[in-house]
Amino acid sequence: MEQRTNAGYLITNAIQVGAYEFVLGEHMETPGLFVTWKCKDK
Repeated sequence: MEQRTNAGYLITNAIQVGAYEFVLGEHMETPGLFVTWKCKDK
């Protein structure tokens, strides 16, 4: 997986489920702070 970022988070994992992608991101300046997003069309 290519390195991707969003809103200060490094996307560390992604999975495609149907038309959607679910991603896990870890904050680049505050390790241990995580988010998940449900994405469509990247």
